[in-house]
Amino acid sequence: MRKQTILLLSLLLLTILGGFYVQPLLAKEEPLRIGIETVSGDEAVLDGLLYYGTAHSQWETTTLSFDSSGLRHSETQRQDAFFQDYAESAVQVWRDEYKAFMRGKRPFEGNYAETEGNLYYTAADNDGFLIATLDKADKTVAETLLAYPEKKEKTYYNVNSTDFLDGKLIISYSRYDEYSNDRGTDILIYDLDSGMQEEHFAFDIPADFTGYQSVTTSVLTQGDQKAIFVMERLEETDSEATEYVAPVVSLSFKRYDWTTKEWSTLAAEEALVDDLSYAIKDGIFYQLQHTDQEWSIQPLDLMQDQVRDKIILQNTADWEETVDMNWQILVSDNRIILTENYLEPDRASQLAVFELQTGEMLYSGEINATFADTKKIDLLYFDKIIYEP
Repeated sequence: MRKQTILLLSLLLLTILGGFYVQPLLAKEEPLRIGIETVSGDEAVLDGLLYYGTAHSQWETTTLSFDSSGLRHSETQRQDAFFQDYAESAVQVWRDEYKAFMRGKRPFEGNYAETEGNLYYTAADNDGFLIATLDKADKTVAETLLAYPEKKEKTYYNVNSTDFLDGKLIISYSRYDEYSNDRGTDILIYDLDSGMQEEHFAFDIPADFTGYQSVTTSVLTQGDQKAIFVMERLEETDSEATEYVAPVVSLSFKRYDWTTKEWSTLAAEEALVDDLSYAIKDGIFYQLQHTDQEWSIQPLDLMQDQVRDKIILQNTADWEETVDMNWQILVSDNRIILTENYLEPDRASQLAVFELQTGEMLYSGEINATFADTKKIDLLYFDKIIYEP
């Protein structure tokens, strides 16, 4: 009887201690809850909308993805903040799928280009650009080193973006001096079949210029027309000013015709407002604009260098414009999606869907998230949003 009593007391003690220690562990592993709450409209227009993001806290980072049905638990991963192996969302997907190929490669999407059959990787190395090609079917890998077009002493390089078009890689990269000062941006076209550099274009910063340069490249297709679109933004600052002086910003649009191999400077850029959200689809540049009365989309046909009629977005007159708003625009299937690309613990993210031609609002909603301990989450950022209805 005494042995039974001791055994029961021991089991009771283990149960109490086990519950004490296991409860916080279970709470820590409580899954993130995130979802889209409908304000008005038909949820069916959200089919094909997919978010990839990262939740940051002082102690850990959580990578995740979700759609209109909620969190995709199979793609949710937590990492300790001190030992995490960071990667942008698209790169993390490739890491999970092509582990051997991705080992040791950079974590930024701009270093990669993907087609149905291949995954391409580009990175600046000591003597040139490392170019690696993965055949998705048989998992074979081919590598080559492409010499820098103009290797200068104490010049350093960084790949910004990689695109694929007609069997060629389009590599945009920045040049820096030994003091990390930006010296310009270049575009290199590499023929995968011949293994040779086909073209090289340099966008140098003027020698007496003080400020910042940003060069963005995109591949354009419209019918049978193909081109490379380049947006160059220069922000000139007064380095000798003793008080704040607003920088002088200049914006230029250029187009490289894929067939004629000629550059054109576009005039349609004059209809744009500097530094606002935009999307490019089928050769059309769509920029979100705001006045005191309304929000609108200003389309520019980059292939024809034409300004199209402005699209007034209905039911947006009461939307407030704040300095921390960061809209992302997606255009597909005759629809425009506007969505903010980050969340905070005490702030929802707006989402709306419009008809492309008329601006009619088809859907309005909010993205909300709750965590096991919301006070620990500093920010949830969506680094990749896809809309493929």
